[in-house]
Amino acid sequence: GGGGGGGSGGFGAANAAGGFGAAPDTAESDAIVKQGLEGLPQLVDMIGSDDIGTRLQATIGFRKLLSIEKHPPIQAVIQTGVL
Repeated sequence: GGGGGGGSGGFGAANAAGGFGAAPDTAESDAIVKQGLEGLPQLVDMIGSDDIGTRLQATIGFRKLLSIEKHPPIQAVIQTGVL
């Protein structure tokens, strides 16, 4: 039974960038999407893990990507085959 591997896959920064204030501008939003797209292969690997904690972190990462307000990378996520 060990721990759930503590890495966030780099998606914590994407979450923090949005904050609770004004919506991010287009350039900032595009940068968040780009960062998320670069992490897609890692998320796909994580979602196939035997460890429930790793799968949970991947699910959270996908949800954060898909909940980006401007231009969420829906098609890119679908193309990974995880949906």
